[in-house]
Amino acid sequence: MKTYHLRVFPKTKEVPMLQFQGQDNKLIHERPLDRETIDQFSRDVEGEYRKVAPSLSRLGRLLYEWVDDPTQRWLARIVNDPEGLAIHIDVEERLRHLPWELLSSGDSYLGADSLRPFTPVRRVTGNTVSTEIANRPLRVLFMATSPEDVRPVLNFEAEEGMILHATRNQGIELIVEESGTLEGLQFMAESFERGYFDIFHLSGHADVTKDGPRFIMENDLGLHQDAPAQEIARAFQGMWPRLIFLSGCKTGQAADQGGLPSMSEALVSAGAPAVLGWALPVGDDAASILASRL
Repeated sequence: MKTYHLRVFPKTKEVPMLQFQGQDNKLIHERPLDRETIDQFSRDVEGEYRKVAPSLSRLGRLLYEWVDDPTQRWLARIVNDPEGLAIHIDVEERLRHLPWELLSSGDSYLGADSLRPFTPVRRVTGNTVSTEIANRPLRVLFMATSPEDVRPVLNFEAEEGMILHATRNQGIELIVEESGTLEGLQFMAESFERGYFDIFHLSGHADVTKDGPRFIMENDLGLHQDAPAQEIARAFQGMWPRLIFLSGCKTGQAADQGGLPSMSEALVSAGAPAVLGWALPVGDDAASILASRL
């Protein structure tokens, strides 16, 4: 799979620059932008994306055409590469929380075409990850939170059951944290050696509040306790799994029109190698189905 990098950065204080790099940081294309165009583009995408029933294919095409310079068509030249490609998207402020995973050339979403594998990666500058292939089962830590005083009550037993069913005979070791508390998560992190878990799957309610993104966890009485990304990071004490899956509403949504990071981005900034979250509200059944497939 070939790797490319899409960056938007300030060339000067007034002029942002879009730059596209290929293998070995080879410059393929760049063009200047203006902030008014960026703001208008962001408003157009956000306005459509927040509708009750957005046209996702139209959004995907809108994003594609903005990235794919109409005079160069550099993206059109590489998407059909049979080796597949990954595009690392490193952009700031309002652009960083747009739904880049919807990129579509018109016929289908790029990420959903099995004949030409495509992966968009949202990148937070500065984090590097070294991984080693181990001849052992994939290790997953599963934790569900459903405080008694928060509605609707989540059917996390069904989600756990779907995951167990999906992973049977697949060489996956699933360990369940039962308390749903930050203290329980910290105890699990301390009880196993560094690097033991490959994936941490946190399932529950989440929201973006006036104070920023929060995951709704439990206290020692089973009642709700709002947990910001910093508290979750503190529980891990630097012993991060390779992937964190935040299966809760808006865990991938930035606040203040991109001015503040999403919970996913905040965890990456705190040291997590990679985080997967939901950009919008999600129903219990849909979240469970996605979790089992993942």
